[in-house]
Amino acid sequence: MAEWRLAKTPLRSNLRGVSAVSRQVAWASGTNGLIVRSTDGGANFFPRTVPGGETLDYRDIEAFGAEVAYVMSAGPGSASRVFKTEDGGQVWKLLLENPDSQGFFDAIAFWDERRGLVMGDPVNGRFTIRVTMDGGVSWKAAAADAMPPARLGEAAFAASGTCLVVGPGGRAWFVTGGAGGGRVFASLDWGRTWSVSETGMAYSTASSGLFAIAAHGAGWVAVGGDYRAEDRGTGNIAVRGAEVRKAPGVFLSGVVLLEGLAMAVGPRGTFLSRDGGKSWETGSEVGFHTVSLAKDGTVYGAGALGRIGRWVD
Repeated sequence: MAEWRLAKTPLRSNLRGVSAVSRQVAWASGTNGLIVRSTDGGANFFPRTVPGGETLDYRDIEAFGAEVAYVMSAGPGSASRVFKTEDGGQVWKLLLENPDSQGFFDAIAFWDERRGLVMGDPVNGRFTIRVTMDGGVSWKAAAADAMPPARLGEAAFAASGTCLVVGPGGRAWFVTGGAGGGRVFASLDWGRTWSVSETGMAYSTASSGLFAIAAHGAGWVAVGGDYRAEDRGTGNIAVRGAEVRKAPGVFLSGVVLLEGLAMAVGPRGTFLSRDGGKSWETGSEVGFHTVSLAKDGTVYGAGALGRIGRWVD
């Protein structure tokens, strides 16, 4: 029987970032400066502290084994930062601090240990992208004219670390929300230039929109809704090139996709699709804020009050 195997932890922070490396190794991050790591298949998670970062809100984490991980904090201006560890979280190095006083980091994503990008809310009318090709030693901002203009009220949600994802060959995608949001931005050249496409989703409030996206090949599935109305799911799933026939009637904040199989999560439960996101069924009443898929097919979820679990199928 497929189910979530929950870790027994004393954690009470809200977890918004999770990175599944393998069945044995996973990292998670959240409020109150919390970063945790497991190397025993999710049975135990132990804290890893960034000195001076106890008040930061770590909304995303990307790991490459038990030793190497990047973590991103979200907040106005300089409260948005990126750190890196190469020794399992014993020592952390500050790689990037948001130089825009009006900026706000939403998510990070990495193609490999050295190549990645961080995405932030619009500054001067355009979403911000900074790319590293050397493991975070240096970051280059995408040119303003390489990013389509944002609409009035359009932003991204730093809710699960999955509003931004990457794929093979330098592909990348991010989704937007807020009044005027509900669009998918895409890059084919390692984040240097971007295009934008409509999803047919219309949102009218700052609390609604697309919250997460997952991609496989050229296809993608995006999920969302309104986080102030968790029990309503109108306009909560978009699939590239396909019509959604049966969607969960709740707010969703995280999604993963592997070939035709998809899993979406939100505070009200876990949902599964076997046809690439066009129809869905309930997988579990256990809910999470975010979900991550490892290369070996292992899935970890993380959510409110320190809840962390590994999907056992």
